Amino acid sequence: MVRDSTRRVHRLAHRRELWRSSAQVDKDRVFYSREFRRLSGVTQVIPPQTGFLFHDRLTHSLKVAQVAETLARRLIHKHKTGTVRSGRIEDWISPDHCYVAGLAHDIGHPPFGHAGEHQLQTMFEKLPDVWVAQAHAVGDLSPAEIRATREGLAALCARSFEGNAQSTRIVASLSVRRQDPHGLNLTLRSLAAIAKYPWLRNQHPVNVPKLSKKWSFYRDEASVLEELTTERFIRTDTAANGAVQRVHRWIEAEIMDWADDITYAVHDVEDFFRAGMLPLHRVRAGLLDLDPDTDWMTASFEQIRDDEIRSCFVYVAEKLSKSIAFDGTPLTGSLPPMWDRLFKVARALPSGPFSGTHDSNSQMHRFASFLIRYLSSVTSAVYDTRTRRVQLHIAPEGILFAEFFKALNDFFVIQTGALAAMQEGQSSSLEQVFHTYCTMSRQLLARMDKDDASRVRTVPISRQVDLYREVPATLREYILENTKPDSLAELQAAGGGVLVNAVAAMEFAVAMAVVDFLCGMRDSQLALLASQLNGSREPGSMPVRWLDS
Repeated sequence: MVRDSTRRVHRLAHRRELWRSSAQVDKDRVFYSREFRRLSGVTQVIPPQTGFLFHDRLTHSLKVAQVAETLARRLIHKHKTGTVRSGRIEDWISPDHCYVAGLAHDIGHPPFGHAGEHQLQTMFEKLPDVWVAQAHAVGDLSPAEIRATREGLAALCARSFEGNAQSTRIVASLSVRRQDPHGLNLTLRSLAAIAKYPWLRNQHPVNVPKLSKKWSFYRDEASVLEELTTERFIRTDTAANGAVQRVHRWIEAEIMDWADDITYAVHDVEDFFRAGMLPLHRVRAGLLDLDPDTDWMTASFEQIRDDEIRSCFVYVAEKLSKSIAFDGTPLTGSLPPMWDRLFKVARALPSGPFSGTHDSNSQMHRFASFLIRYLSSVTSAVYDTRTRRVQLHIAPEGILFAEFFKALNDFFVIQTGALAAMQEGQSSSLEQVFHTYCTMSRQLLARMDKDDASRVRTVPISRQVDLYREVPATLREYILENTKPDSLAELQAAGGGVLVNAVAAMEFAVAMAVVDFLCGMRDSQLALLASQLNGSREPGSMPVRWLDS
């Protein structure tokens, strides 16, 4: 079945342009969005403000898009003769849609990258108890009202936060272009390509527990997921008891996901090697110390002369022994061919520390190119006769090869005390700004009630600047949208069997608006706000419009 590649989320009148396909229009819409532009100031792993030329989320996303597009072209060329038993390969794989997915896959990441994402998840978990403490301090609610509100708020906060779901939310609901409804109004095919984890929270495949922490759709965007399922971009296999057994993603999402892995395994390793944080030359020496017949599942790596590299290999081997494919299949059986391949290419690793010379740069470029070519070559498009879908197949040893270099990043960079201390400070700043803006938002709503909320809500945002200047215009819009009577009614009905009262619905609506606002900020904006809250005397003005930029 050939899917409609031109159908958009909102069926608006659209002027077709002979020089641009629908996918190319989607590329331009993402590329010119404010949310995409701000990724230049968002952490990939190391903050972009540091002295070294580390990748930020923008350069990372551009490279994921480029790798995904090139991988798609490679697969089309590889299967050109083939019909992959389902018609034209182009009906399943479009380089342009893969490029859109690469551009947008991280567009919802909050300031401070994964540290910020984890902190927002933690804050949602703690929000009901934080609210209870505040309610007791104010003392204007009875114990029964406090208990009921906490239960309702806890039910709503189960929505939690997820960067992938926030990416879908931004392109489908929050971003603005012209007079279209909120969102970029992308084609369904592009949205399917962006959906790395195409389910709501707790609707992941039950046999892959680690996927419980990942999802690409909040309930607010459930209608988009429903359309993607109806149009058969996504297929979910369930058991008789309703448990999800397998979720079949659209192949362009699989291509984007693998491009993301390739980019992390290659370009982040390159960053940290150049910065002197990841000693690839010593990894090379450690590999050359080993007997090629070493059993990595049981080895103690005693032959390695470098103590730190020996510890690194023990860490990497343990991590790889737990590796699984996306469908939950263990990959340990593919470790021997992966190690065999690794030994063969060990001499291609840089032979000395990065020095900045032409030769050092050339050596690193050659190695990075080799890695990308190899990790692209282990893929093929496979037709599944049962599901009648074309899906991406990645050789298991290729997955483990990428995981080896990702594990090096973990050992030498992610798991270090210096990064942990920095992330702790970032998390604290994010939490402080979140609670401050929640308080300011409640104060705004109280003032609006005094000023006759029904009248104020009809005044255009541009005319409210002088009335409510303490809250940025973008946040005001999110608050007004989330606290409309019909929006609050939807929240009260979204408790999953728990009675959600009006207070809980209002508190969650405010928290949601603040999170959406924070996910439109750069690292530096949030860090400066936090320093101002802590009494910084550094000069510098922060006009409200700076936060809406």
